[in-house]
Amino acid sequence: MASGLRRHGFTLIEMMAVVLILGLVMSVAVVNVMDRVEWAKVQTTKVKMRAVEGALEMHRMERATYPGTDPGLVALLEPGSGGGPLVRDEESLNDAWRRRFGYRHPGDRGRAGYDLWSLARDGSQGGAGPDADITNWKSASFEE
Repeated sequence: MASGLRRHGFTLIEMMAVVLILGLVMSVAVVNVMDRVEWAKVQTTKVKMRAVEGALEMHRMERATYPGTDPGLVALLEPGSGGGPLVRDEESLNDAWRRRFGYRHPGDRGRAGYDLWSLARDGSQGGAGPDADITNWKSASFEE
């Protein structure tokens, strides 16, 4: 046999090592991306909540009161004095997880005379991180 033969390609062990390293890198990247997605949903919910609060204030200015618990936020879809609804559509009344904001008037927690909240990612009261409730009486603790 000639001693000058060159070996071409990779061994199975080398290929498995590369696949393992790529898998580890991808798992770290996916975890970091998912945290950012949840952080973005919390921030989106806060922005949407501020928009609903603005619509509630417009309702109060036009009708001298906030909507009652029943009909709730749906009252913001009725035409105001400007001819159109106070919010763009029903989706505007939902948080980033596509659940309707909770609303109660008269409220017993919010300083504005009403309570407005989102149960966040987990859909149940309490929680931490992206599961922490987002309310008009306290801030969510989920930060960057």
